Amino acid sequence: MIVASLLAWFDTCIGVLKAYWCRLVRRTKEGSQEGGPYLPMTWLEAHMLKNDAFPSYMHASPICYVINSAIFFRDGLPSTDEVKTVLQDKLLKYHRFASVADPDNRSWNVVNVDVNDHFTQHDPVADTKVLEDKINEIISLPLDPTRPLWEVHTIPVVKGEDCMLFRTHHSMADGLSLVSVYQSLTTEADGSPAKVVPGKAVKAHSKLTFEGLFLMAVDTLRSALHILYTVFQPLESSFTFNTPRKHRGGDMRWSGSRRAVLFKPFSLEYVKAITKRTPKKVTVNDVLLSASVGAIRAYSGDTVNDTTTSMRTLLALGFPANLPNRPSTDRLTNTFSINACDLSKAIRATDPVSRVMATNRAMNRLKKSMEAFVEFWLMNVFFPLLPVQIYQYIAKRYFANHTMLFSNVPGPAKSLYFAGKEVTGVQGIFLDAISEVTLISYNGKVYYNIALDQTVVKDWPRFEHLFRQELLELGKTVGVPSDIAL
Repeated sequence: MIVASLLAWFDTCIGVLKAYWCRLVRRTKEGSQEGGPYLPMTWLEAHMLKNDAFPSYMHASPICYVINSAIFFRDGLPSTDEVKTVLQDKLLKYHRFASVADPDNRSWNVVNVDVNDHFTQHDPVADTKVLEDKINEIISLPLDPTRPLWEVHTIPVVKGEDCMLFRTHHSMADGLSLVSVYQSLTTEADGSPAKVVPGKAVKAHSKLTFEGLFLMAVDTLRSALHILYTVFQPLESSFTFNTPRKHRGGDMRWSGSRRAVLFKPFSLEYVKAITKRTPKKVTVNDVLLSASVGAIRAYSGDTVNDTTTSMRTLLALGFPANLPNRPSTDRLTNTFSINACDLSKAIRATDPVSRVMATNRAMNRLKKSMEAFVEFWLMNVFFPLLPVQIYQYIAKRYFANHTMLFSNVPGPAKSLYFAGKEVTGVQGIFLDAISEVTLISYNGKVYYNIALDQTVVKDWPRFEHLFRQELLELGKTVGVPSDIAL
């Protein structure tokens, strides 16, 4: 009887696994680039649209799924007619920008688009401070799901650079894809189309030996177990910059309060000069992430303990889509992973050099592992096979265990023109369940902003000063020449 029961149980398990496998194969075929006239909506994109990637008790806002991209003009805004012509002739060539989302059927349905429905002109504002307030006002509103999920706003500034704000739903594309879209709307100074520079492709592995394959398999398993651990590990320490442990360990209810703090652009050359002078080689990301941690430490004051405080961040890592058989206007994807990085040693460090080196070690550990690929596979292949409630629970725990999300998107290395006007600056802004730092490089400058809960980080205007102070002290300590200014 016991043997028969065990055999029946084993047969049931095999049946369940077989059903999951068949479902996976079917989903894979549906999602392949040969599966239809347009690139289909993924499982994750559908749940972004349904606003249910987090549990309902968090009361997450739909604005958590909107990518806001500000571009600035020093010599006045482009003419309204020319802007609308660019939107009509170039932007609407992208399938998803000319379609209404249908998350229930996981499809993008083409409609007739009137760009006037997506274009808003605002009254002039006095200066850059009031402009930041205006941007925060606009991005606090959700997009209209009955239309294609994008908007364009123009905001003249009396004393400062004028602003054009693009708002695009994250389900349509990730940051890497959107940078390519926006580049395709621009031109060189002579009016010729700007060259769209794709993201760096993932390096192909050379032929692996049996030993190499075995080690990769072992690290894949280790990475999966580490990701699982990061979900269920103890919460971080309480310090002034972070929400209380009671909130993170409870329902993590959306406060309804988010503030995007836009920093003045600073020199990419200065940051690179730091990377060349540290005791061991570090990267631009190491320096910028370390400076963010240093600013958090300074802001939090005595609530950070030099020996016991724990702090972690999430890193958004993008994978350029490999879709050679798709037209360039149908390659918008969400091919990213969100990975955990323990920065406890960085926030405990008492000086900027020790902090950047601790950050470098934490980042290198992640780069040398399979975690980014495993997390991408879990999010796009494994979780779609399970009830969505499991994904929601894990997403909530994952975010609750981290202070912020850090994202750095490389932008054009030289100045570009939009509708005949030079673009003099850019910002990418994303409001999330936790604080989010978003950086984008453009024409030799780094454009940095942090979206945070202003009911928690109440003295938020001070944060930019603390960040710049950390960078300057780091540069001075490692010997950045005085002729290279921040």
